[in-house]
Amino acid sequence: MRKWALLLLWSVLASPASAATDTILVGNFFFSPAIDTIERGDTVVWMFSGSSHTTSHNVAVQDRIWDSGNIGNGGSFSFVFDTIGTFPYRCDVHPVTMLATLVVLEAGTTNFSHAVEVGSFFFDPDSLRIAQGDTVVWTINDPVMPHTATHDVPAPLRLFDSGLLTDGQSFSYVFDTSGIFPVFCTVHPLQMSQTVFVTGGPSCADADSDGVCDPDDNCVNDFNNRQENEDGDEFGDVCDPCLGDPTNTCQACTPGDVEESGSITSADIIYMVNHIFKGGPQPLPIPEAGDVNCSGTLTSADIIYLVNHVFKGGPVPCASC
Repeated sequence: MRKWALLLLWSVLASPASAATDTILVGNFFFSPAIDTIERGDTVVWMFSGSSHTTSHNVAVQDRIWDSGNIGNGGSFSFVFDTIGTFPYRCDVHPVTMLATLVVLEAGTTNFSHAVEVGSFFFDPDSLRIAQGDTVVWTINDPVMPHTATHDVPAPLRLFDSGLLTDGQSFSYVFDTSGIFPVFCTVHPLQMSQTVFVTGGPSCADADSDGVCDPDDNCVNDFNNRQENEDGDEFGDVCDPCLGDPTNTCQACTPGDVEESGSITSADIIYMVNHIFKGGPQPLPIPEAGDVNCSGTLTSADIIYLVNHVFKGGPVPCASC
């Protein structure tokens, strides 16, 4: 009995960690996420909606390792990735508009993958900050011209050179050395450049895969690789709740609570009467708080709406702000 118990314990300890299952949504003209990182042994499940699509390895047909064939709304397709590498894929029904990439890392890795779009005379982002051991994936999005992602140093010293890549193709490189790495396109050396900053130590989390580590990202969950911040506050433009207002005082109001007491009462009705008929102060925190019927203007109809709500249990003010 003891012998069998020891053998069972050994089999448990020696067995590899359980593989994960990753889901990718396929809809009309999109894969979501378009660039995904998994580990060797993981299963990817593509869930289909909308019209008919495929998930097909974007290489010559005879070299493909997977091809779902046409799948319609509500269908799914799965594949187990047991080889590390970068795998571009597409929808064969929409080969120009539906492109995506899977990066398969060795199981147990703690590093991350960062996506770069390469288009007509640009790298996006044109500056990346990553950790040592992270992977950068360059994907071409240009149906007209080929491009490269090439280490911008004299040829004998180059660490990486993608060679010519055409629309939909990808190239990846693992940066296992810290430092500053200039990148350029050999086809357009004067117009296309990028810089990859690699820091030592463990990799950083990058929830939105925009190449900016979460602690430094001004929009952690929204792709904002250029970190645009028009008003200079703590929020990037794509997630700023008060774009253009560095004080961020444009909080959403509660329709009908025009004096900001925390509830809608007869005092709000009096406040609205004073504003509309006597030129009193505007509703707080913004005028739209008084547009309780969502007509677009403040009129006596809003007062009647509030009276009906407060004294007769009528409908709640609409969400006009």
